[in-house]
Amino acid sequence: MTNPLPGLKGSPIGEPEMTPPGSGADIGNTLSGLWQDGRTLIEVEFAYHQARLLYAVDRGKHIGMLLALCGGFAFCALLTAIVGILLALAPLIGPWGAMALVTFVCLALALLTLMMAVRRSRDLKRNFIGMDDDQNGGQA
Repeated sequence: MTNPLPGLKGSPIGEPEMTPPGSGADIGNTLSGLWQDGRTLIEVEFAYHQARLLYAVDRGKHIGMLLALCGGFAFCALLTAIVGILLALAPLIGPWGAMALVTFVCLALALLTLMMAVRRSRDLKRNFIGMDDDQNGGQA
């Protein structure tokens, strides 16, 4: 009867070939395999941290954009406070009322974008703390 599985000796049910200690196992091959596994682990860790850094840079761009937008709205609030005195709303609600209304709206928009930037930066921080907790078994 022929063996259906090449490389296996013994009965047709496939008992594996056992090599006696010291006859075929080479310590050099084992160390080489360990070295390759270590290299692979280091490469994977490097790629993981590189991906984390790229994620943080991308999120940082959005946070910076929102902070710049917040600064723009704050500048508009100052500008509209000056222009609000001269606008045609002065006859309807008075010059001080027009200035207060326009200034309040621009400051509200500046506060809104600031809150959005703070929330996104907290989300980014929470994501990184969560990733570190997962790696450390939930302990900080």
